[in-house]
This record gives sequence, structure tokens and C-alpha cells, in this order.
Amino acid sequence: MSLRYKVVLVWVTCLSCKVIMTGCEVVLVNRNVTDSFRVGNDGCTNDATVCTSSATCQSDGSCLCSDSKPNFRNPVIIADGAIKYGDSYGCVSSEFMRSGVGVNVCSFKPFQVIPHSPKDEAIQFSYDLRNTIFQKCSLEKAVAKFPDNVAEMDLQWLNESYIDLTVSSKTLYFNWTRSATDLQGTIITFTLKCQLSSGGYSTECLRAKVLGIWTAGKGYLPNTPSFFRVFADSCFAIKNCQ
Repeated sequence: MSLRYKVVLVWVTCLSCKVIMTGCEVVLVNRNVTDSFRVGNDGCTNDATVCTSSATCQSDGSCLCSDSKPNFRNPVIIADGAIKYGDSYGCVSSEFMRSGVGVNVCSFKPFQVIPHSPKDEAIQFSYDLRNTIFQKCSLEKAVAKFPDNVAEMDLQWLNESYIDLTVSSKTLYFNWTRSATDLQGTIITFTLKCQLSSGGYSTECLRAKVLGIWTAGKGYLPNTPSFFRVFADSCFAIKNCQ
């Protein structure tokens, strides 16, 4: 690829970024047991209302979600006769996060924070499907929801070599076998193929949030040469919130 072609492609990419990254945006999300997020460069320092009703303004300018609604979501999921997408950001309950939108309810619960690298102790999830016992579960696919993207992204690189799944009675034990640091700050949904005690199979899902900080200046560009990552990071950093 010629240098001239690279420069043109980068210019087009940056132009696209400038179109997308307009208005007051959420520029940082810190995923933990209780999430926090930052809106614009100044955060809530000069305007506490940017935190929305489900979060409170902190002294560092960040917005902290509440204990009852500890999960940041953009756009927020709201209930108005039915579960649907809102048109803004906010915090929602863990049960809303597990249920998703429509009929996409994940059997494994609770919705909780998971690490982004292997740990000594596996994370436990349970299920209470009546008259159902899983013998084992394997990964079929994984998708991630990044804070700056309404749609979920297919993680084609994330295969069974990354995770360890063990089922015992009504408990599923989850652990990473390889680090997935690029997923920090995301919401991840695993589609699992689980073998029943009868010998048949059932497709289930497990949804969780990944511990760590996501910033708008770090775009997720899998399998992208470093040359373009440098320019893409500059594009994603463009903000109009002052």
C-alpha cells in the first residue's frame, strides 16, 4: 500500500470521525461493581444535570451510578409499558441488563462485573430453569457493547481458547484463560451451547460487564495495523463538549 493511499484513507477515516463525534458525549466509562462515567471534558463540574436522575455528580466531575441502578448504559434502557431503548445515556438495574431488550433474556445470573484476565477464583453464575440440568457448556459466539456504539460488535477472535467454562449442579464457573484487555469497560454477551442431562442441547446466554476503564480516545479496531491505530485514536479524541 502506497503512502499516498494511506494518507487518503486516514483522511477519510478522520472525516468520518468528525461527523460522528459531535455534541456532548460520554468520554469515559469506569466499569466496576458500581459504574461511573464522565460527560464531556468538564464532566459534571459546572452542570450536575449531565449525570441524569440515575447518577450523582462526584467531586472529580464524574457521574456515579446508584446502588439500585449500578450499570451504565448508552443508550439507556427504559421501561414505559415495555422495555425499549431510550435516546440518551444513564444507569440501569442489573436485572434490566440481564434481560436485555425484547425476549433476549439470559438464563445465567446475576449480571455482574467480571475481570478481563485470568484469576485464581472463577466467577460464579447460576440458573434456575425448571427441570433443567446442564452437563457442560461451550462457547458459540461472543458480542460486545462498547459505550460509544449503539449496536453490539461481533468478537470473531474470541473463541473457546479464551475462556474456561465449568458446570456443576446449578452453577456455571467462568474464568478467562487468556487476557482480553481490549474489552475493558464493555458489556459482553456470550452465546453458549449447553448439553442437557437428557443428552440434548440448549442455546443459552450469559451477559456481564468487563472491569476497567473505557475512554472515547481509544477506538476498538481489531486486527488493524498500528499506522492506522495512531490516526484513529486521534479521530476518536475529537470532542465538542467544552
